[in-house]
Amino acid sequence: TGEAAPVAKVIGSSVRSGALLHTGVLEVKASSKVDDSFQNRIELAVKEAKNTVSQTQEVVGRFASWYTPIVVVIAIGLALWQRSINQFLVIIVAGCPCAILGAAPFAQAAAIAVLAKHHKLLLKETAALEALAKLAYLGMDKTGTVTTGHFELLQTKIFGDWKEHDVLRYAAAVERQDNHPIAQSIVQNFVGCLSQSKAVKKLPKVTNFNRQGRTGIVGCTEGHLIGCGNKDFLDRENISMTETMEATLAAWTGSGSVVFVTIDEEVAGMILMADALRPESKPCVQRLKDLGIEAALLSGDAEVAVKRVAEILEIQAAHSKLLPEAKATLLREASWADTGRNGSSTRTLKASASASTSTPLLLHQQQEQQVRGPRVVGFLGDGLNDCPALAFAHIGIAVQEVGPQSIVDASTAVLLGGDALLKVPAAVVVARRTQMLILVNLLLAIGCNTAIIVGAAFVGVPLWLSVLADSGSLLLVLANSFWPLCWGGAGNPSQ
Repeated sequence: TGEAAPVAKVIGSSVRSGALLHTGVLEVKASSKVDDSFQNRIELAVKEAKNTVSQTQEVVGRFASWYTPIVVVIAIGLALWQRSINQFLVIIVAGCPCAILGAAPFAQAAAIAVLAKHHKLLLKETAALEALAKLAYLGMDKTGTVTTGHFELLQTKIFGDWKEHDVLRYAAAVERQDNHPIAQSIVQNFVGCLSQSKAVKKLPKVTNFNRQGRTGIVGCTEGHLIGCGNKDFLDRENISMTETMEATLAAWTGSGSVVFVTIDEEVAGMILMADALRPESKPCVQRLKDLGIEAALLSGDAEVAVKRVAEILEIQAAHSKLLPEAKATLLREASWADTGRNGSSTRTLKASASASTSTPLLLHQQQEQQVRGPRVVGFLGDGLNDCPALAFAHIGIAVQEVGPQSIVDASTAVLLGGDALLKVPAAVVVARRTQMLILVNLLLAIGCNTAIIVGAAFVGVPLWLSVLADSGSLLLVLANSFWPLCWGGAGNPSQ
């Protein structure tokens, strides 16, 4: 549900369908039917969101629906007034809405091509481009989206006469025998890359390796007994802590996972590990703010971890321990924020978010509420638990190159490549420019048609000029729609 590290389970713990077992053997008992399983609820939530989202109606199509009848009425009126069938034909040809109807799709097709080529953002429908241009609120998942989903070494504290290199070397040697994500990260931090077999082989050989429950591990190397684990590991091994260690632990609490390294049953060092933040995350959030878009962190991870990331990214709205359906509910509340519907406001949104973090939300309890508001909201996620939010949002962006097909099916856009997060504000800029380009196309098309109709009414225009104007306005709109292809990598909000 969004944790960066595997969650330990004991006898009596609940396990959701679709969960991955990292280590050990797990014996489970089915407590609900397939229709009530977590996996099935995810699929139902996606379908429900897809069914309840409002279909975007093209403004151009609505305009053409009453524009054409008006042109026909004007043509008939002028023909009867001037008693000239030629002027009737002139107005009918000049009033052809081809250029008007082509004002939007030509520009949108060019913009979608630019986003795919230069920004690695694949849009599945043109409505997503319009949603990007009007985006006002973007919810973001934490683990694997704004963070890498892998642990990095933040700080170390060495005690006694030991050197930092020796403590990390012994810790990497012992942790190499384990397959826990934190253990692998400690090894990777010391050797540089787990795939560099030569570097890994330089680690000292470990004997008598043993796991101390879920609290830590121990092993012998180079004549020393090495242990790595958490605070419970020290209590289990009856290893005492000094006041300095206690103070360090208190200062690090909430910043990540603390690993104690013991040598010969004495604490030799402390290591602070945390889910690594993507280097482009903070610039992305800042650019979104510059564009007037509210960024929020919606995560299923623990409150302490989410709060740490939110403080680094300077995000005010951060919600933790969210179930998949709760993320979609928060998006619904955000889409109705400041609209006055059912008393919805920013204050109501915060209250609802607080309730959703502590109360599991079931899909069948929300079906009547899953209606999007007028405020355009988006969501950025990468996991299966993000599917309901991706499907419900006006623009759901999946950040992934490989992964379950259900994530791609639930989203309206897929973001690929390096520095992926920086592509989002750049795509917003392209989408907004495209909306302005569509407006210019409409003015060009309507201007040309209006000029011919007015000329036919008061001056008299030959039929060939009407045909030329109709074709010319269509070609003019088409040529103007190619501008996005010249934008290339444009998208810096400062430009």
